[in-house]
Amino acid sequence: MLKRLLGYTFAIGLAMAGAAYAAQLPLFTGPSGSNPGISGPNVPDANVIAQAINSNVAAYYSVSLTPAASSGAIQTAEQTFTVTGLLTTDTVTINGPAPTSLCPPTTARVSAANTLAIGFTTLTAAACTPAAGTYKIVAFH
Repeated sequence: MLKRLLGYTFAIGLAMAGAAYAAQLPLFTGPSGSNPGISGPNVPDANVIAQAINSNVAAYYSVSLTPAASSGAIQTAEQTFTVTGLLTTDTVTINGPAPTSLCPPTTARVSAANTLAIGFTTLTAAACTPAAGTYKIVAFH
């Protein structure tokens, strides 16, 4: 990930190798391409930062889910599913099968340990069944 701010490039890249990540340095590059680094009494060196990134950044899950039909009302309703390994402190993102056009997933969160809550928004007054299939989940610790 590269961010430009006031002519400086800050880079912390995460390269996926299975479930492991490796930090790509430099962390700080000046406008001329120089690498002044980070310094100061309370700033850890780049190796310490890389180790922190490598440990428990994200977890990946691929689970088969079958959501229940929604009621016949325009609304967003949450359904919960067991996904072993999710933590209440995780931030999650999901990628499901092709969504049902009138009741796509719109929110995802961890509602309790090992429990994924997905909000499906019904966009019609008729009952709608969200897409069943394989949902890929990334949990950021």
